[in-house]
Amino acid sequence: LVRKAAGAGLAAIALTDENNLYGAAALFKEVQGKGLRPILGAIVGGKAVLLVQNALGYANLCEILSRRNLDTGFILDEHIARCQEGLFVLTPDLELAERLAGRLDAGRLWMECLRPAGDSGVPERQLFETARRLGLGVVASCDVYFGDRRDFDLYQVLHAVRTHGCLLNMHDRASQSAGYLRTPEEFEQLFQDLPAAMQATGVISESCSFNLLDLPTVFPRVHKDPAGRLREQARQGARSRYGQIPSRVWQRLETEINLIVRMGFADYFLVVEDIVRHARTLGAPVSGRGSGASSVVAYCLGITNVDPLSYNLPFERFLNEARDDYPDLDVDLCWRIRDRVIDYVYRKYGRDHVAMVATHVTMQPRLAFREIARAMGIPHAGLTRIADKLDLGLPREQWGDLRVDPDILAKAVGFARRCEGFPHHVSVHCGGIVVTPDPLFHRAPLQRAAKGVVIMQFDKDAAEAVGLVKLDLLGNRALSSVSESVHLAGETR
Repeated sequence: LVRKAAGAGLAAIALTDENNLYGAAALFKEVQGKGLRPILGAIVGGKAVLLVQNALGYANLCEILSRRNLDTGFILDEHIARCQEGLFVLTPDLELAERLAGRLDAGRLWMECLRPAGDSGVPERQLFETARRLGLGVVASCDVYFGDRRDFDLYQVLHAVRTHGCLLNMHDRASQSAGYLRTPEEFEQLFQDLPAAMQATGVISESCSFNLLDLPTVFPRVHKDPAGRLREQARQGARSRYGQIPSRVWQRLETEINLIVRMGFADYFLVVEDIVRHARTLGAPVSGRGSGASSVVAYCLGITNVDPLSYNLPFERFLNEARDDYPDLDVDLCWRIRDRVIDYVYRKYGRDHVAMVATHVTMQPRLAFREIARAMGIPHAGLTRIADKLDLGLPREQWGDLRVDPDILAKAVGFARRCEGFPHHVSVHCGGIVVTPDPLFHRAPLQRAAKGVVIMQFDKDAAEAVGLVKLDLLGNRALSSVSESVHLAGETR
């Protein structure tokens, strides 16, 4: 979509997925250097498009989406009216427009004229009459589902997969065959009788200047004087670890503390130390690992158990000012207590300030073929054999007799290869968790995972792109096994 939009000469393109911002960071990264301005938004509740004008609008959109996904008593117009600043609201829904008119600031609410009409079913005559009566402007808009007309067949298949339907019953989606990305000339021709609506589209587009990748980095804030608290705890830990402390330890400790404080990591270290200390009170093994083992501060705080000075491990391997990214303090936990430790983090730092990081699971060859084959009505029997052969990359001549219509099978294989790497579903990261000083729903949209835990809609890469610093609390069965073996050995000695 980005490549085609840039090649067609579009000035801007808006991403407005339904009730989510899963693809937001990917869009902003993809447009870099292509002369295309990204506009972020979302369709909320199937009734309104909310477009982000600035950073405040982004925070408000994240809150609206989070409330919509988490609160059972969510009322769309109430939340839009309360969180309207920095947002443009476009709607073809006459009832919603009636409820919002007079409650939003001037220039925020617009009637959306969609062509082709799509699923709204609102005659344009009624839409314009309502706009005139309520004193609202009308904006020209087109829904885009795929980049090129030739991609409509793949769109239909993926829609059948998403709805667990069958492609044979997808004829009612034929109206969306017009949902390809139009050139500026095609757009102007489509709305040539509505110049004012086209002009409104340009005004709104030029007013949306938000850049998702310009958000500042956010660290947790858990202490009034994090630098002093970190220095105090690290020095106490050094006395406990080293006893009579050599000068080289003091020098390394002060060097690390000064850099940690300068880069804003003091609270981050304090949060990890608190979590590790609590985990140890549960009587299970805990171990910090990874590049964090290069830090004397982490060793003195009890986060790690290896003295980096004994092994000549440089602190810069973990943290230095030349790095563009932010490192993680990874913590291995006994798998039996991991969920209890994560629940402690939610309770201690506030459920509005904590969320697990999401994982966006993509379709690999076997999964893609299975999903598409089902949508195309291929019988379940034999799917595993076909998927195995497809995964191995074997040519069709070596597949043998699979008792499936060869033309349908060829189409299914072709679709599977075209959508390899496409998103399939959202899951929970194996241990990534984010703690923020202000409510997290102002930084990222939240939702509830299947297991009940609150997660952000961003994966680890997107979380980092929007300035969120995660820590990893990882369940480790090997750590549990070693601990249990030591315990059993002590019992039988």
